[in-house]
Amino acid sequence: MRTRPLLATAALAVAVVASVAGVVGGTLFGWEWPAIASFVVGGAGALVSLVAIAPSMRTPRGRARANAVLSVLLVAVAFGLFSHLNRSAVTRSFDWTRDARYSLRAKSRAVVADAGPSVELVVVTSHDEGDRGGDALSDDLVALARQYRDVAPERVSVRVFDAARDELAAVQVLRGAGIDPSAQIRPLVLVRVGERAKVVDRPQLARARNDGTVAFLGESRVTSAIVELASDRRPIVYFTRGHDEGDESLHGAEGYTQLRAAIERDHIESRTVQLERVGDVPEDAAALVVLRPRRRFTRREADAVDRYLARGGRVWIAIDSPLEVDAAPRELARVTARWGIAIDEVIACDPGRNKGGDPIKVWVDEYGGHPTVGSLHGLPMIFLAPRGLRVLDDATSPAGEDLETSVLLETSARSFAETDIARVRRDGSVGFDRGADRPGPIVFGALARDGDGARLVVLGDATFLDNVTLARFEYLRATHLALARNILSWLLERDAWVDMRPRVRGDRRLTVVDVSDRTIRAFTWGGMVGMPLAFLAAGLAVWFVRRGRGRG
Repeated sequence: MRTRPLLATAALAVAVVASVAGVVGGTLFGWEWPAIASFVVGGAGALVSLVAIAPSMRTPRGRARANAVLSVLLVAVAFGLFSHLNRSAVTRSFDWTRDARYSLRAKSRAVVADAGPSVELVVVTSHDEGDRGGDALSDDLVALARQYRDVAPERVSVRVFDAARDELAAVQVLRGAGIDPSAQIRPLVLVRVGERAKVVDRPQLARARNDGTVAFLGESRVTSAIVELASDRRPIVYFTRGHDEGDESLHGAEGYTQLRAAIERDHIESRTVQLERVGDVPEDAAALVVLRPRRRFTRREADAVDRYLARGGRVWIAIDSPLEVDAAPRELARVTARWGIAIDEVIACDPGRNKGGDPIKVWVDEYGGHPTVGSLHGLPMIFLAPRGLRVLDDATSPAGEDLETSVLLETSARSFAETDIARVRRDGSVGFDRGADRPGPIVFGALARDGDGARLVVLGDATFLDNVTLARFEYLRATHLALARNILSWLLERDAWVDMRPRVRGDRRLTVVDVSDRTIRAFTWGGMVGMPLAFLAAGLAVWFVRRGRGRG
């Protein structure tokens, strides 16, 4: 007769221990088969315990025993629910914003689901002390990477490197992916899909807005990077030849090998074309780049560029300073003027913002409002004797359509356009001559586009991207290359398909406060173990007191 009570007690003990172990294991390490098996064993033990005491439930003592079993089971269930809620509160964020701004958009979730190979996101945080903007951007980037992982944890992995503590490891990871760490501005995320990798760094992640807020573009950039890396097609960009242009394959001082490396890291294929020989821009060209021509384009070549724009082509023209080029680029200037941007024979001089007191070394850290340069605000660049441009008002395309034009780069209000090129070449002196020189600000970077898809970017300097300038101003290299990458991204519409509203810093979400790991562990174990055990102890104490009173 005493076998049943002993069996009930043993089964109840097994049920409680197994249930508690299953709940703790499931909430701490995930609901894998060990936690599920433990929970099943606990349920089976509870069932055996109830079956064992069922015949004695007709007596008061039997009913008391059944109440005890049910009470213990109820405490175990409450323990599990409380632990799960506490774990969720410590480890998760809840997005209650009106437009779900802190959750991945449906397009991003679909891209991750269809990417094919596994996706790895490696986040390297900012390393500059006192860089509050970089710290905030790092937090946004880490949270974003984890959102991608939560969508498909079996396919997306995330690693985070704190630049202050894990600098060497972060550098090794970037170099292992074929990335030059010194050419990137942190924080950044390395996106790896299968064997392909691409870096999305700070200039591409954030954009200052006119109202003073910062728009976080991380989701758009990372999702676009996943699409690019998962695709077998690479856009082809043609560089013109035949005019003593800058050579992207030349490793010498005037070569542009670092620019070519940056382009290839963005999974863009580069080729060359001689327009005088072929007569037209190739049909498979995603964009045409005219990089620092030292000799004039012929009418035939300029007409080929014009026809390419007319059929919706994309062109980037970087004309060097009048100090470097003897002949004015008349035919190219004729084409760009037809598309809203005039090329002048002047040098943009800026006594208010210069390097080393030399007004022809123009220092820039403020840019136009176009998204192509909006992310670069506050990041400096230097241009050597840049050629002045003019954005033509009320310009129309050759087809009669209105052109949308924007200023990318310009000097300060204290600047002027130097017209006496011979004097500058002779003795290096510049000065504002009223009536001859044009007062600033002077534009030396602009873009235009029409409704048929044509896009044109014109810069009044090309030396800022050559090997010698990037080596001379090593601390500016990442920003210079970022401008080139941004221009090509705009020309190729790399992010146009992702219609995503940027996340604007300043909105609020309900999330965990920034506390130490020790405090988080205290909350976790206190909530998961301490409080449920306290309730269990209180319940047992009440039960023993009542049992004692019943016997008395």
